[in-house]
Amino acid sequence: MRFTVTFRDAVGLSLGPGSNNAAGVPIPPFLPQTLTATISNDSSVMLLARYTKGPLKLYGGYERIRFATPSDPQTAFTDIEGNLICAGCSAINGTNINNRAYGLDGFGNKILQVTWTGARYAITDNLDLMGGYYHYIQSSFFGTVAGGAQHCDSPAKSQCAGTFDAYSAVIDWRFAPKWDVYTGFMFSQVSGGLFNGYLRRSNVAPSAGLRFRF
Repeated sequence: MRFTVTFRDAVGLSLGPGSNNAAGVPIPPFLPQTLTATISNDSSVMLLARYTKGPLKLYGGYERIRFATPSDPQTAFTDIEGNLICAGCSAINGTNINNRAYGLDGFGNKILQVTWTGARYAITDNLDLMGGYYHYIQSSFFGTVAGGAQHCDSPAKSQCAGTFDAYSAVIDWRFAPKWDVYTGFMFSQVSGGLFNGYLRRSNVAPSAGLRFRF
Protein backbone atom coordinates (compact mmCIF):
# COMPACT_ATOMS: atom_id res chain seq x y z
CA MET A 1 0.00 0.00 0.00
CA ARG A 2 1.33 3.45 -0.92
CA PHE A 3 0.32 6.95 0.25
CA THR A 4 1.54 10.36 -0.99
CA VAL A 5 0.81 13.51 1.05
CA THR A 6 1.75 17.18 0.56
CA PHE A 7 1.30 20.01 3.08
CA ARG A 8 1.75 23.69 2.19
CA ASP A 9 2.95 26.09 4.91
CA ALA A 10 2.90 23.42 7.63
CA VAL A 11 3.59 24.57 11.20
CA GLY A 12 5.88 22.74 13.63
CA LEU A 13 5.91 24.06 17.21
CA SER A 14 8.80 23.39 19.58
CA LEU A 15 10.37 24.80 22.74
CA GLY A 16 14.01 25.75 22.36
CA PRO A 17 16.40 25.41 25.32
CA GLY A 18 17.98 28.47 26.85
CA SER A 19 21.53 27.45 25.88
CA ASN A 20 23.52 24.43 24.65
CA ASN A 21 27.15 23.46 25.01
CA ALA A 22 29.44 22.67 22.05
CA ALA A 23 28.05 19.12 21.90
CA GLY A 24 24.46 20.37 21.66
CA VAL A 25 23.51 19.36 25.22
CA PRO A 26 21.38 21.86 27.22
CA ILE A 27 23.21 23.57 30.06
CA PRO A 28 21.82 25.66 32.95
CA PRO A 29 20.09 27.99 33.00
CA PHE A 30 17.50 26.10 30.91
CA LEU A 31 15.14 29.08 30.92
CA PRO A 32 13.91 31.18 29.27
CA GLN A 33 12.57 29.02 26.45
CA THR A 34 11.02 30.35 23.25
CA LEU A 35 8.01 28.71 21.62
CA THR A 36 9.11 28.66 17.98
CA ALA A 37 6.91 27.92 14.97
CA THR A 38 8.88 26.48 12.05
CA ILE A 39 7.04 26.97 8.73
CA SER A 40 7.70 24.60 5.82
CA ASN A 41 6.28 22.90 2.75
CA ASP A 42 6.21 19.18 3.49
CA SER A 43 5.80 16.26 1.12
CA SER A 44 5.91 12.58 2.02
CA VAL A 45 5.60 9.13 0.54
CA MET A 46 4.64 6.13 2.69
CA LEU A 47 4.75 2.41 1.91
CA LEU A 48 2.97 -0.09 4.17
CA ALA A 49 2.83 -3.89 4.25
CA ARG A 50 1.16 -6.57 6.39
CA TYR A 51 1.35 -10.36 6.36
CA THR A 52 -0.71 -12.82 8.40
CA LYS A 53 -0.26 -16.54 8.80
CA GLY A 54 -2.12 -18.33 11.58
CA PRO A 55 -1.34 -16.73 14.97
CA LEU A 56 1.48 -14.60 13.50
CA LYS A 57 1.07 -11.08 12.06
CA LEU A 58 3.98 -9.15 10.54
CA TYR A 59 4.00 -5.40 9.82
CA GLY A 60 6.42 -3.09 8.03
CA GLY A 61 6.59 0.41 6.64
CA TYR A 62 8.77 3.13 5.15
CA GLU A 63 8.20 6.89 4.94
CA ARG A 64 10.26 9.62 3.29
CA ILE A 65 9.46 13.21 4.33
CA ARG A 66 10.89 16.31 2.64
CA PHE A 67 10.82 19.67 4.49
CA ALA A 68 11.29 22.67 2.17
CA THR A 69 10.93 26.47 2.11
CA PRO A 70 7.33 27.61 2.82
CA SER A 71 5.27 29.06 -0.04
CA ASP A 72 3.87 31.82 2.19
CA PRO A 73 6.25 32.96 4.97
CA GLN A 74 4.36 33.95 8.13
CA THR A 75 4.91 36.91 10.45
CA ALA A 76 2.09 36.29 12.95
CA PHE A 77 -0.81 33.92 13.50
CA THR A 78 -3.01 32.49 16.25
CA ASP A 79 -2.59 28.80 17.09
CA ILE A 80 -5.44 26.36 17.80
CA GLU A 81 -5.35 27.27 21.51
CA GLY A 82 -5.82 30.97 20.72
CA ASN A 83 -2.22 31.98 21.48
CA LEU A 84 -0.55 34.66 19.37
CA ILE A 85 2.65 33.45 17.71
CA CYS A 86 4.73 36.19 16.11
CA ALA A 87 8.18 36.61 14.56
CA GLY A 88 10.79 38.18 16.85
CA CYS A 89 8.49 38.22 19.88
CA SER A 90 10.78 36.37 22.32
CA ALA A 91 10.94 39.36 24.65
CA ILE A 92 7.21 40.13 24.32
CA ASN A 93 5.41 36.82 24.76
CA GLY A 94 8.16 34.19 24.41
CA THR A 95 7.34 33.21 20.82
CA ASN A 96 9.07 33.34 17.45
CA ILE A 97 8.52 32.22 13.83
CA ASN A 98 11.21 30.66 11.64
CA ASN A 99 10.49 30.74 7.89
CA ARG A 100 14.09 30.04 6.91
CA ALA A 101 14.85 26.67 8.52
CA TYR A 102 15.03 24.85 5.18
CA GLY A 103 16.39 25.71 1.74
CA LEU A 104 17.64 29.25 2.53
CA ASP A 105 20.78 30.94 3.92
CA GLY A 106 22.85 27.90 2.97
CA PHE A 107 20.51 25.41 4.62
CA GLY A 108 19.27 22.61 2.38
CA ASN A 109 15.98 20.79 2.44
CA LYS A 110 15.61 18.37 5.33
CA ILE A 111 15.03 14.72 4.38
CA LEU A 112 13.74 12.42 7.12
CA GLN A 113 13.42 8.68 6.41
CA VAL A 114 11.46 6.47 8.79
CA THR A 115 11.34 2.68 8.73
CA TRP A 116 9.55 0.36 11.11
CA THR A 117 8.73 -3.30 11.47
CA GLY A 118 6.82 -5.30 14.01
CA ALA A 119 5.27 -8.64 14.86
CA ARG A 120 2.31 -9.86 16.88
CA TYR A 121 1.97 -13.49 17.95
CA ALA A 122 -1.12 -14.95 19.60
CA ILE A 123 0.28 -17.38 22.17
CA THR A 124 -3.31 -18.29 23.12
CA ASP A 125 -6.71 -16.82 22.23
CA ASN A 126 -6.31 -14.34 25.13
CA LEU A 127 -2.53 -13.80 25.32
CA ASP A 128 -0.53 -11.80 22.74
CA LEU A 129 3.18 -11.08 22.46
CA MET A 130 4.21 -8.00 20.40
CA GLY A 131 7.52 -6.46 19.36
CA GLY A 132 8.63 -3.58 17.20
CA TYR A 133 11.66 -1.78 15.80
CA TYR A 134 11.81 1.85 14.56
CA HIS A 135 14.66 3.60 12.73
CA TYR A 136 14.92 7.28 11.69
CA ILE A 137 17.56 8.73 9.37
CA GLN A 138 17.92 12.51 9.13
CA SER A 139 19.99 14.03 6.34
CA SER A 140 22.45 16.86 6.95
CA PHE A 141 20.98 20.19 5.86
CA PHE A 142 23.34 22.62 7.60
CA GLY A 143 25.06 25.38 5.67
CA THR A 144 25.97 29.07 5.55
CA VAL A 145 25.27 31.86 3.11
CA ALA A 146 28.97 32.20 2.26
CA GLY A 147 29.96 28.55 2.26
CA GLY A 148 26.76 26.85 1.09
CA ALA A 149 25.95 23.32 2.22
CA GLN A 150 28.34 21.93 4.84
CA HIS A 151 27.83 18.29 5.79
CA CYS A 152 27.95 17.49 9.49
CA ASP A 153 26.96 14.51 11.62
CA SER A 154 27.67 15.71 15.17
CA PRO A 155 25.12 16.61 17.89
CA ALA A 156 26.38 20.23 17.93
CA LYS A 157 23.60 21.35 15.54
CA SER A 158 20.08 20.07 15.02
CA GLN A 159 20.64 20.39 11.23
CA CYS A 160 23.36 17.72 11.26
CA ALA A 161 22.77 14.18 10.03
CA GLY A 162 21.59 11.80 12.73
CA THR A 163 19.72 8.62 13.58
CA PHE A 164 17.12 7.42 16.06
CA ASP A 165 16.53 3.77 16.98
CA ALA A 166 13.88 2.26 19.22
CA TYR A 167 13.00 -1.30 20.26
CA SER A 168 9.79 -2.25 22.03
CA ALA A 169 8.09 -5.38 23.39
CA VAL A 170 4.67 -5.87 25.01
CA ILE A 171 2.73 -8.82 26.41
CA ASP A 172 -1.05 -8.38 26.63
CA TRP A 173 -3.47 -10.68 28.52
CA ARG A 174 -7.24 -10.37 28.01
CA PHE A 175 -8.27 -12.01 31.27
CA ALA A 176 -11.97 -11.08 31.11
CA PRO A 177 -14.48 -9.66 28.59
CA LYS A 178 -13.50 -6.02 27.85
CA TRP A 179 -10.58 -6.17 30.30
CA ASP A 180 -6.89 -6.72 29.70
CA VAL A 181 -3.61 -6.19 31.52
CA TYR A 182 -0.32 -5.46 29.78
CA THR A 183 3.36 -4.84 30.46
CA GLY A 184 6.25 -3.88 28.23
CA PHE A 185 9.20 -1.60 27.62
CA MET A 186 10.83 0.59 24.99
CA PHE A 187 14.55 1.24 24.60
CA SER A 188 15.57 4.20 22.43
CA GLN A 189 18.78 6.00 21.51
CA VAL A 190 19.70 9.00 19.36
CA SER A 191 22.89 10.15 17.64
CA GLY A 192 24.19 13.04 15.56
CA GLY A 193 21.86 15.97 14.93
CA LEU A 194 18.86 14.16 16.41
CA PHE A 195 20.75 14.11 19.75
CA ASN A 196 20.94 17.92 19.79
CA GLY A 197 19.10 19.32 22.81
CA TYR A 198 18.88 16.01 24.70
CA LEU A 199 20.44 15.44 28.12
CA ARG A 200 20.93 11.68 27.58
CA ARG A 201 21.66 9.65 24.45
CA SER A 202 19.56 6.60 25.42
CA ASN A 203 16.43 5.87 27.44
CA VAL A 204 14.56 2.85 28.80
CA ALA A 205 10.83 3.30 29.37
CA PRO A 206 8.98 0.43 31.11
CA SER A 207 5.19 0.40 31.15
CA ALA A 208 2.35 -1.61 32.72
CA GLY A 209 -1.36 -1.05 32.97
CA LEU A 210 -4.92 -2.26 33.23
CA ARG A 211 -7.34 -1.41 30.42
CA PHE A 212 -11.13 -1.50 29.99
CA ARG A 213 -12.34 -1.60 26.37
CA PHE A 214 -15.71 0.06 25.68
